[in-house]
Amino acid sequence: MVGKQIIPANNIEALRRSRKMSMDALGELIGTDASTINKIEKRKMRLSTERLLALAQVFGVSPGEIVVDLPLAPQPTPLQPVAREDRAMMPIMGVAAGSLMQGSFQISDGPVDYVELPKALEHARGIYGLYIDGTSMEPMFRHGSLCVVSEYKPPRVGDAVVIQERRSPVDPLRATIGILDHRNGEKVVLTKLNPAGKVEIPLKYVHAMHKVLDHGELLGV
Repeated sequence: MVGKQIIPANNIEALRRSRKMSMDALGELIGTDASTINKIEKRKMRLSTERLLALAQVFGVSPGEIVVDLPLAPQPTPLQPVAREDRAMMPIMGVAAGSLMQGSFQISDGPVDYVELPKALEHARGIYGLYIDGTSMEPMFRHGSLCVVSEYKPPRVGDAVVIQERRSPVDPLRATIGILDHRNGEKVVLTKLNPAGKVEIPLKYVHAMHKVLDHGELLGV
C-alpha cells in the first residue's frame, strides 16, 4: 500500500506578511485566488512548479527559500525521473554562469535532478532547467534560482538566453546566461546586469543559443 504523500512545509505566509501582502494581492500576482493561497500556505494543497517559480519571482527569492524541505540534487547515476501524480518531469541539466568575469559553467552529460514540468509546457519539446550560479544577472535571476529554458523557441534581442559554448573539440560543453544584445556573423553579445556590462562570445564557439522562458510563458499566457 502506497502511503500518503507528505506536502513539504513552506515559508509563503512569512514572506507574504513581511511584504505586507494580502492573500488576494498575492493570488492576483501569480494568477490564482486567495482560497488557493490559503490552502498552499496551510499545506492542504501541493505547490506546483509553475506556482513555485512565480512566487520566487514575486518575492525576489530562490525556490529553496520558499519550500522548507526542497530536496538537494541526489548523486546516484543514472538518475531517473520519479512520476508524481502523473505529471511530466523536467530535467535539470546543471548550472548556468551568472558571472561577468568568469566565463561559464559545465553542463552535465545527463540530468542532475528533476522537477515537475510547468503545466503550460507539458506538450512542449526541448524544455530543460538550469540553476544560476553567480550574481551578475540579479535582480532578474538570483544566485541559486532555477531558470526554465526552451531549445526550440527562437530568442529575440532583449530576451534572456543561455549560450552553450565549446572552445575546442575536447572541451566540455559550457553555459552562460545573459540578455541578448545583438549577434552578427562573428560574435554574440550578451548584457549582464550586476554590474552592468557586456560579454562577447565568438560565434565559432557557440554550440547553441536557447531562450529562457519568462513568467508569462511559464503560465501559458
